[in-house]
Amino acid sequence: MYKFNCTLIGLLCLMVTPAFATDVDDLVSSVVTPNNTTTTTAAPVLGVSNSDIKKTAPVEYTVKKNDTVVKIAQKYLTKLSLWPTLLGVDSLQSTKLYPGDKLKLISADGNRKILVVALAGQKSNYFQKLTPEVRVEPIKDSDYISVLNLKAFMLDPIVMSKESYNNLPTVVGSSNDLAVYYSIGDSIYVKNYQGNVGDRVYVISDMRALKDPDSGEFLGEEYRLNGYGVISQVDKISNLELTSAPNTIMSLNKVLKVDNTMDFDIVPHHLDHVIDGKIIALYDSLTSTGEYNNVVINKGARDGVEAGSVFDITNGRKFKDPTSNSDDDRYFDAPAKSIGELLVYKVYDKVSFALVTDSQSEILINSKIRSQ
Repeated sequence: MYKFNCTLIGLLCLMVTPAFATDVDDLVSSVVTPNNTTTTTAAPVLGVSNSDIKKTAPVEYTVKKNDTVVKIAQKYLTKLSLWPTLLGVDSLQSTKLYPGDKLKLISADGNRKILVVALAGQKSNYFQKLTPEVRVEPIKDSDYISVLNLKAFMLDPIVMSKESYNNLPTVVGSSNDLAVYYSIGDSIYVKNYQGNVGDRVYVISDMRALKDPDSGEFLGEEYRLNGYGVISQVDKISNLELTSAPNTIMSLNKVLKVDNTMDFDIVPHHLDHVIDGKIIALYDSLTSTGEYNNVVINKGARDGVEAGSVFDITNGRKFKDPTSNSDDDRYFDAPAKSIGELLVYKVYDKVSFALVTDSQSEILINSKIRSQ
């Protein structure tokens, strides 16, 4: 599973004041009654099922300077979305941890795990109940952890109407009259560019139509990103200097100004409603994919998908009913089993683009997904 990053230190940080418990029983009895119901105490009932805790989870862990919230969460949990339940916070983003904070994992009620936090610098083996208070800390540039490193795995997906694509400026040649394909360092000639010198642009071409595999609904046209460049001269025929060319660039490709709305400081989170969908397209493969690869799903903003939404990937296999008549075979849907996880990072109206952050087995085209 990929190690997402979140802000560890902000201007206002939620910390704890210690209310000491002499042992685990004191702590557990303060939040859980013998019949497993919560008391009216202000302390939250924390914990998740033992089956959701990784077998390799450390019993004790001290937060290090370069740790991130999600990196720590992934040491303990099989699913990232369970972190708020384990720690007793509203979301991943609301977690505030400091280097030196001591984390302890204990068992309560037989099948429940509780994460207990001790203040940085305290020398003790006690457990603490959590009492919120505000602590003010100045923000240091070195303390802020961005998720920009996720960009190395993500694409710059482009979806637009065919009409909009056809109306874009067009690559019509280059400074090298003999070249059929253009590469980094080439000066590319562009017809009908209306922007400004210094604009960062994509060079794109036709790729594929995206359709819903079940309803057949047309969901949009996806275009291939062939390269990046900078406009160095604007005229009837403008000049574009190529800075990157991951795919083949040639005449009749189109030029699109870079969309700066892409937000890589997304926070992985679960949605407040269930969204079921499918993986409808892959990259660099026709049938299957795996961890750290990109996929397209058939759900978008109109369905309530957000950047940062986390989905489970299920196997969704069918099997034959052995009691059915041989002349009239019937098939059952097998119980859904999670075989991976994906993180949405770019959302359009009807489709979204996501990164597979975990896969226990091969991820097939048309695999079912469900929001966590």
